[in-house]
Amino acid sequence: MPTINRNTIQTKLIHELFELIKTSTSTQTKEIATDELLRRGYTLDDITLIANSDNQ
Repeated sequence: MPTINRNTIQTKLIHELFELIKTSTSTQTKEIATDELLRRGYTLDDITLIANSDNQ
């Protein structure tokens, strides 16, 4: 059984939250993802910059 790395899980979760903000058509989904990122210490400026950036 593989060892679970908590940092890897957290990083993947944060990435998925940003993807939801970028791709979701639901305002409610975007608000929930934004609230979760704010709870994790991101600022609205951080969230806007990252969500609007073009990642590979």
